[in-house]
Amino acid sequence: MSRDGRHVALICSEEYAPHAGAMLASLVGQHPDGSLTLHFVPGPGMSAQNLERLGSIADRAGQQLHVHHIPPELTAGLPVLGRIGEIGWYRMLLGALLPELDRILYLDVDAVVTDSLSPLFEVDLGDRVAVAIENAYLPQRRADFARLGLDPADGYINTGVLLLNLERLRNGAAEAMFDRGHRDKALIEMAEQDVINMEFGDQILRVHPRWNCQNALFLFREGAEEVFGRSVVEEAVQNPAVIHFEGPGSCKPWHYLCDHPLRHLYLDHLASTPWKTPPIEGRTAKNMLKRMLGRTG
Repeated sequence: MSRDGRHVALICSEEYAPHAGAMLASLVGQHPDGSLTLHFVPGPGMSAQNLERLGSIADRAGQQLHVHHIPPELTAGLPVLGRIGEIGWYRMLLGALLPELDRILYLDVDAVVTDSLSPLFEVDLGDRVAVAIENAYLPQRRADFARLGLDPADGYINTGVLLLNLERLRNGAAEAMFDRGHRDKALIEMAEQDVINMEFGDQILRVHPRWNCQNALFLFREGAEEVFGRSVVEEAVQNPAVIHFEGPGSCKPWHYLCDHPLRHLYLDHLASTPWKTPPIEGRTAKNMLKRMLGRTG
Protein backbone atom coordinates (compact mmCIF):
# COMPACT_ATOMS: atom_id res chain seq x y z
CA MET A 1 0.00 0.00 0.00
CA SER A 2 1.65 3.22 -1.16
CA ARG A 3 2.01 5.98 1.44
CA ASP A 4 2.09 8.66 -1.23
CA GLY A 5 -0.69 7.27 -3.43
CA ARG A 6 -4.23 8.47 -3.82
CA HIS A 7 -6.22 6.94 -1.01
CA VAL A 8 -10.02 7.08 -0.67
CA ALA A 9 -12.09 6.04 2.34
CA LEU A 10 -15.76 5.06 2.52
CA ILE A 11 -17.54 4.45 5.82
CA CYS A 12 -21.06 3.19 6.41
CA SER A 13 -23.44 1.16 8.52
CA GLU A 14 -25.10 -2.10 7.52
CA GLU A 15 -28.28 -0.38 6.33
CA TYR A 16 -26.30 1.87 3.99
CA ALA A 17 -24.34 -0.97 2.38
CA PRO A 18 -26.34 -0.90 -0.91
CA HIS A 19 -25.74 2.85 -1.20
CA ALA A 20 -22.04 2.32 -0.54
CA GLY A 21 -22.17 -0.18 -3.40
CA ALA A 22 -23.56 2.45 -5.78
CA MET A 23 -20.96 4.98 -4.64
CA LEU A 24 -18.15 2.45 -5.04
CA ALA A 25 -19.35 1.47 -8.52
CA SER A 26 -19.35 5.13 -9.56
CA LEU A 27 -15.92 5.69 -8.03
CA VAL A 28 -14.17 2.80 -9.77
CA GLY A 29 -16.00 3.65 -12.98
CA GLN A 30 -14.39 7.09 -13.02
CA HIS A 31 -10.94 5.66 -12.18
CA PRO A 32 -10.56 2.55 -14.38
CA ASP A 33 -6.78 2.88 -14.33
CA GLY A 34 -6.66 1.71 -10.71
CA SER A 35 -5.04 4.99 -9.66
CA LEU A 36 -6.86 4.98 -6.32
CA THR A 37 -6.29 2.83 -3.24
CA LEU A 38 -9.71 2.00 -1.84
CA HIS A 39 -10.44 1.72 1.87
CA PHE A 40 -13.69 0.74 3.55
CA VAL A 41 -14.53 1.05 7.25
CA PRO A 42 -17.72 -0.83 8.21
CA GLY A 43 -19.90 0.20 11.09
CA PRO A 44 -20.63 -2.21 13.96
CA GLY A 45 -22.51 -5.28 12.82
CA MET A 46 -21.75 -5.07 9.11
CA SER A 47 -22.53 -8.49 7.66
CA ALA A 48 -19.94 -10.65 5.95
CA GLN A 49 -22.29 -10.91 2.97
CA ASN A 50 -22.36 -7.16 2.44
CA LEU A 51 -18.59 -6.89 2.84
CA GLU A 52 -18.23 -9.58 0.20
CA ARG A 53 -20.61 -7.75 -2.12
CA LEU A 54 -18.67 -4.50 -1.77
CA GLY A 55 -15.40 -6.30 -2.37
CA SER A 56 -16.81 -7.86 -5.53
CA ILE A 57 -17.49 -4.40 -7.01
CA ALA A 58 -13.83 -3.48 -6.65
CA ASP A 59 -12.70 -6.93 -7.84
CA ARG A 60 -14.77 -6.65 -11.00
CA ALA A 61 -12.95 -3.41 -11.78
CA GLY A 62 -9.59 -5.08 -11.21
CA GLN A 63 -9.08 -3.26 -7.92
CA GLN A 64 -8.92 -4.19 -4.25
CA LEU A 65 -11.05 -2.92 -1.40
CA HIS A 66 -9.04 -2.76 1.82
CA VAL A 67 -11.38 -3.34 4.78
CA HIS A 68 -10.44 -1.88 8.16
CA HIS A 69 -12.34 -2.41 11.40
CA ILE A 70 -12.35 0.25 14.11
CA PRO A 71 -11.06 -1.33 17.34
CA PRO A 72 -13.60 -0.79 20.14
CA GLU A 73 -10.99 0.95 22.27
CA LEU A 74 -10.78 3.82 19.77
CA THR A 75 -14.42 4.77 20.35
CA ALA A 76 -14.59 3.89 24.05
CA GLY A 77 -15.81 6.90 26.01
CA LEU A 78 -16.55 9.08 22.98
CA PRO A 79 -19.90 10.87 23.19
CA VAL A 80 -22.63 9.69 20.86
CA LEU A 81 -23.48 12.83 18.91
CA GLY A 82 -26.76 13.56 17.16
CA ARG A 83 -28.61 10.91 15.15
CA ILE A 84 -25.56 9.29 13.54
CA GLY A 85 -24.17 7.41 16.53
CA GLU A 86 -20.58 6.33 17.09
CA ILE A 87 -19.95 5.85 13.36
CA GLY A 88 -19.97 9.64 13.09
CA TRP A 89 -16.52 9.67 14.68
CA TYR A 90 -15.00 7.12 12.33
CA ARG A 91 -13.64 9.57 9.76
CA MET A 92 -11.79 11.41 12.53
CA LEU A 93 -10.25 8.10 13.58
CA LEU A 94 -8.74 7.44 10.16
CA GLY A 95 -5.39 8.89 11.26
CA ALA A 96 -5.11 6.35 14.06
CA LEU A 97 -6.47 3.55 11.89
CA LEU A 98 -4.06 4.20 8.99
CA PRO A 99 -0.82 5.35 10.64
CA GLU A 100 1.17 4.75 7.44
CA LEU A 101 -0.77 7.41 5.48
CA ASP A 102 -0.35 11.20 5.41
CA ARG A 103 -3.76 12.05 3.99
CA ILE A 104 -6.91 10.47 2.62
CA LEU A 105 -10.01 11.52 0.71
CA TYR A 106 -13.16 10.65 2.61
CA LEU A 107 -16.48 10.38 0.68
CA ASP A 108 -19.99 9.96 2.07
CA VAL A 109 -21.78 7.00 0.53
CA ASP A 110 -25.02 8.88 -0.22
CA ALA A 111 -23.29 10.26 -3.30
CA VAL A 112 -22.08 9.28 -6.75
CA VAL A 113 -18.84 10.24 -8.49
CA THR A 114 -19.23 11.69 -11.98
CA ASP A 115 -15.69 12.78 -12.84
CA SER A 116 -12.09 11.99 -11.99
CA LEU A 117 -11.13 13.03 -8.47
CA SER A 118 -7.46 13.35 -9.37
CA PRO A 119 -7.43 17.19 -9.18
CA LEU A 120 -8.53 17.05 -5.54
CA PHE A 121 -5.40 15.11 -4.65
CA GLU A 122 -3.30 17.90 -6.16
CA VAL A 123 -4.65 20.51 -3.72
CA ASP A 124 -1.93 21.71 -1.36
CA LEU A 125 -3.13 20.87 2.15
CA GLY A 126 -0.16 22.46 3.85
CA ASP A 127 -0.76 22.29 7.61
CA ARG A 128 -4.54 22.59 7.28
CA VAL A 129 -6.76 19.98 8.90
CA ALA A 130 -8.78 19.36 5.74
CA VAL A 131 -10.00 20.47 2.34
CA ALA A 132 -13.79 20.70 2.12
CA ILE A 133 -16.79 22.48 0.62
CA GLU A 134 -19.22 24.89 2.27
CA ASN A 135 -22.58 23.54 3.33
CA ALA A 136 -24.98 24.68 0.62
CA TYR A 137 -28.43 24.68 2.24
CA LEU A 138 -28.95 28.25 3.42
CA PRO A 139 -31.72 27.75 6.04
CA GLN A 140 -29.68 25.02 7.73
CA ARG A 141 -26.54 27.19 7.67
CA ARG A 142 -28.37 30.01 9.42
CA ALA A 143 -29.73 27.60 12.03
CA ASP A 144 -26.28 26.09 12.58
CA PHE A 145 -24.61 29.48 13.04
CA ALA A 146 -27.20 30.41 15.68
CA ARG A 147 -27.17 27.03 17.42
CA LEU A 148 -23.39 26.77 17.66
CA GLY A 149 -22.58 30.45 18.13
CA LEU A 150 -20.45 30.55 14.98
CA ASP A 151 -19.61 33.68 13.02
CA PRO A 152 -21.31 33.41 9.58
CA ALA A 153 -18.25 35.07 8.08
CA ASP A 154 -16.24 31.97 9.03
CA GLY A 155 -18.62 29.64 7.17
CA TYR A 156 -19.71 26.09 7.91
CA ILE A 157 -18.46 23.15 5.86
CA ASN A 158 -20.22 19.97 4.80
CA THR A 159 -18.19 16.89 5.75
CA GLY A 160 -19.47 14.64 2.95
CA VAL A 161 -16.25 15.19 0.98
CA LEU A 162 -13.07 15.73 3.02
CA LEU A 163 -9.43 15.58 2.05
CA LEU A 164 -8.12 14.88 5.55
CA ASN A 165 -4.68 15.66 6.88
CA LEU A 166 -4.02 12.45 8.80
CA GLU A 167 -0.83 13.79 10.34
CA ARG A 168 -2.82 16.61 11.94
CA LEU A 169 -5.45 14.15 13.16
CA ARG A 170 -2.78 11.99 14.76
CA ASN A 171 -0.94 14.98 16.24
CA GLY A 172 -3.71 16.41 18.38
CA ALA A 173 -6.52 17.46 16.02
CA ALA A 174 -8.62 14.33 16.55
CA GLU A 175 -8.16 14.53 20.32
CA ALA A 176 -9.17 18.20 20.28
CA MET A 177 -12.37 17.29 18.43
CA PHE A 178 -13.14 14.48 20.87
CA ASP A 179 -12.69 16.95 23.75
CA ARG A 180 -14.97 19.44 22.03
CA GLY A 181 -17.56 16.72 21.51
CA HIS A 182 -17.58 16.00 25.23
CA ARG A 183 -17.61 19.68 26.19
CA ASP A 184 -20.39 20.81 23.85
CA LYS A 185 -22.41 17.61 23.53
CA ALA A 186 -25.67 19.40 24.35
CA LEU A 187 -25.28 21.72 21.35
CA ILE A 188 -24.38 19.10 18.78
CA GLU A 189 -26.92 17.78 16.29
CA MET A 190 -24.75 17.00 13.26
CA ALA A 191 -22.13 14.84 14.98
CA GLU A 192 -18.56 15.36 13.77
CA GLN A 193 -19.67 17.96 11.19
CA ASP A 194 -20.55 20.35 14.02
CA VAL A 195 -17.38 19.48 15.91
CA ILE A 196 -14.93 20.06 13.07
CA ASN A 197 -16.60 23.38 12.26
CA MET A 198 -16.46 24.55 15.88
CA GLU A 199 -12.91 23.41 16.53
CA PHE A 200 -11.14 23.86 13.18
CA GLY A 201 -13.40 25.90 10.91
CA ASP A 202 -10.60 28.39 10.28
CA GLN A 203 -8.12 25.64 9.39
CA ILE A 204 -10.04 24.14 6.50
CA LEU A 205 -9.40 25.04 2.87
CA ARG A 206 -12.64 25.59 0.93
CA VAL A 207 -12.82 24.46 -2.70
CA HIS A 208 -15.36 24.65 -5.54
CA PRO A 209 -18.79 23.06 -4.84
CA ARG A 210 -18.50 20.79 -7.90
CA TRP A 211 -16.48 18.54 -5.60
CA ASN A 212 -19.47 18.17 -3.27
CA CYS A 213 -22.47 19.15 -5.37
CA GLN A 214 -25.16 19.05 -2.72
CA ASN A 215 -28.94 18.90 -3.16
CA ALA A 216 -29.38 22.61 -2.53
CA LEU A 217 -27.48 23.51 -5.71
CA PHE A 218 -30.16 21.72 -7.73
CA LEU A 219 -33.30 22.03 -5.61
CA PHE A 220 -32.86 25.22 -3.55
CA ARG A 221 -30.74 27.15 -5.95
CA GLU A 222 -31.51 30.69 -4.81
CA GLY A 223 -30.12 29.99 -1.34
CA ALA A 224 -27.11 28.13 -2.75
CA GLU A 225 -26.34 31.14 -4.95
CA GLU A 226 -26.28 33.29 -1.83
CA VAL A 227 -23.64 30.96 -0.41
CA PHE A 228 -21.45 30.49 -3.49
CA GLY A 229 -22.53 33.04 -6.10
CA ARG A 230 -24.62 32.43 -9.19
CA SER A 231 -21.82 31.66 -11.63
CA VAL A 232 -20.14 29.16 -9.27
CA VAL A 233 -23.41 27.30 -8.69
CA GLU A 234 -24.01 27.16 -12.44
CA GLU A 235 -20.51 25.77 -13.00
CA ALA A 236 -21.05 23.10 -10.35
CA VAL A 237 -24.45 22.02 -11.62
CA GLN A 238 -23.24 21.84 -15.22
CA ASN A 239 -20.06 19.95 -14.35
CA PRO A 240 -20.34 18.13 -11.02
CA ALA A 241 -17.61 15.77 -9.87
CA VAL A 242 -19.42 14.39 -6.80
CA ILE A 243 -23.21 14.54 -6.57
CA HIS A 244 -24.10 14.40 -2.90
CA PHE A 245 -27.68 13.47 -1.99
CA GLU A 246 -27.30 14.81 1.52
CA GLY A 247 -30.15 15.43 3.94
CA PRO A 248 -33.00 13.36 5.37
CA GLY A 249 -35.95 11.53 3.87
CA SER A 250 -36.92 12.58 0.38
CA CYS A 251 -33.46 14.05 -0.24
CA LYS A 252 -32.20 10.51 -0.81
CA PRO A 253 -32.41 8.96 -4.29
CA TRP A 254 -33.85 5.76 -2.82
CA HIS A 255 -36.86 7.68 -1.41
CA TYR A 256 -40.18 7.58 -3.24
CA LEU A 257 -40.52 11.39 -3.21
CA CYS A 258 -36.97 12.22 -4.33
CA ASP A 259 -37.14 14.69 -7.21
CA HIS A 260 -33.44 15.27 -7.76
CA PRO A 261 -32.82 15.66 -11.52
CA LEU A 262 -29.82 13.31 -11.38
CA ARG A 263 -31.39 10.64 -9.21
CA HIS A 264 -31.14 8.21 -12.13
CA LEU A 265 -27.33 8.17 -11.83
CA TYR A 266 -27.60 6.59 -8.41
CA LEU A 267 -30.14 4.06 -9.68
CA ASP A 268 -27.96 3.23 -12.70
CA HIS A 269 -24.90 2.59 -10.55
CA LEU A 270 -26.88 0.55 -8.03
CA ALA A 271 -28.21 -1.60 -10.87
CA SER A 272 -24.62 -2.61 -11.66
CA THR A 273 -24.05 -3.90 -8.11
CA PRO A 274 -25.14 -7.16 -6.44
CA TRP A 275 -28.07 -5.28 -4.86
CA LYS A 276 -29.50 -4.30 -8.28
CA THR A 277 -32.50 -2.28 -7.03
CA PRO A 278 -32.94 -0.12 -3.93
CA PRO A 279 -35.41 -0.75 -1.12
CA ILE A 280 -37.63 2.24 -1.93
CA GLU A 281 -38.48 4.20 1.21
CA GLY A 282 -41.58 6.30 1.72
CA ARG A 283 -43.89 4.48 -0.70
CA THR A 284 -46.99 5.22 1.39
CA ALA A 285 -50.52 6.06 0.33
CA LYS A 286 -49.99 9.63 1.55
CA ASN A 287 -46.79 10.05 -0.48
CA MET A 288 -48.33 8.46 -3.54
CA LEU A 289 -51.09 11.06 -3.35
CA LYS A 290 -48.51 13.83 -2.89
CA ARG A 291 -46.64 12.68 -5.96
CA MET A 292 -49.80 12.42 -8.02
CA LEU A 293 -50.96 15.90 -7.00
CA GLY A 294 -47.51 17.28 -7.69
CA ARG A 295 -47.62 15.91 -11.22
CA THR A 296 -51.16 17.01 -11.99
CA GLY A 297 -51.18 20.30 -10.15
